[in-house]
Amino acid sequence: MSKTKATPITPVFDQNRNRWRLSIPKKYSLSGKRERKFFKTKGQAEIEAERLKAMLLQWGSQSRKIPADVAQDALRAQQILKSEGIGESLSAIAEEFVKRTRMRNASVSFEVARVAYKKTRDGLSATYLGSLDRILNKVTEDLGDVNLRDLTGESVERILEKHFHTPQSFDLALRTLSPLFTMALKRSPSWIDNNPCSSIEKRSRGRVGPVAILSVEEAKKLLTSCRDFTNDSTMPINLRVNASDALSAVSMMLFAGVRPAEMKRLEWKDVDLEARTLFISNVKAKTDRSREIDMPATLLAWLHQSKPDGDKKGFICPKNWDRKIKAIRHYSGISKSGKDQLRKTFASYHLQALGDVNLTRSIMGHETSDVLFTNYRNAVRKKDAEEFWKILPVID
Repeated sequence: MSKTKATPITPVFDQNRNRWRLSIPKKYSLSGKRERKFFKTKGQAEIEAERLKAMLLQWGSQSRKIPADVAQDALRAQQILKSEGIGESLSAIAEEFVKRTRMRNASVSFEVARVAYKKTRDGLSATYLGSLDRILNKVTEDLGDVNLRDLTGESVERILEKHFHTPQSFDLALRTLSPLFTMALKRSPSWIDNNPCSSIEKRSRGRVGPVAILSVEEAKKLLTSCRDFTNDSTMPINLRVNASDALSAVSMMLFAGVRPAEMKRLEWKDVDLEARTLFISNVKAKTDRSREIDMPATLLAWLHQSKPDGDKKGFICPKNWDRKIKAIRHYSGISKSGKDQLRKTFASYHLQALGDVNLTRSIMGHETSDVLFTNYRNAVRKKDAEEFWKILPVID
């Protein structure tokens, strides 16, 4: 079938209107009827005439269904694609755009995702949920109304840098935020194509210097510092407290690796001296996983020393615990060390003495052994580890 032969369309100057007139036969017209169009210049009229003739040659009578402005826009779009070296057709690009628009409309804002994610965290420890809220609330200040599909690794990274200025706080926020996007990926339909946090580099470069571990002598000093400072004029006034009832809690952190936050939640009902076990339930643990610890003989000796058999009720940490542990640390000379120093001390001496990384990992409540191998393996000498587990209370 041969193409339709183009009919000449010649611009004519209309003196009455002072415009160039184009008489358009019905087969060229969008309405299917004869039309007249007027242009300020002859050049404009000629361009339209050539466009109409070219479209008629290419599409025949269907050409009149394409308005001039649409055809001109399509031409500009094609030129833009060509300049960028893109060879896809306009229809293919339009289909992809519609697909992406539908996916975006099926997604949600960051605020909606935050609320949904918080529901999956119900039942976790108050400490964890408090940290989660602090981090997510800061991020929501900037991202609350943003559609998840509009987020990129770069945009999320900028927000984290804005609110979290130290390498440690940045990495904590990154670890906290990433599971939210993992949840969004698992939604059906998915709220997002990928986790933007996966492309963000951690800021912390690991430890600077060795792990802060108490020596055997420092550990002994710490235990003997669980005493009454009420009348000790060498202590700061705010630390003049009776810390003798803090010995049980200090012993558990030092000889069982209990986290400081976990220690505050533990009660004497969690301790079974007959079975020689310490149970940390999921609601008291940091990681939402219960664990039962076989207490070593060293710890049992200190517990028998510090807690009479007939008085085992309530929380293990005494009242005014924060001041008392601060006084103990100050008196023993480790006040400037990290709050997890007792836990790190336990891990180092336990791993070196027993050489069982899985056992130490289980007691510590770690998911993997990576942290132990990186930080605590061979952190102390064998003979020092043997001496550590021989630290026993002096019986009067």
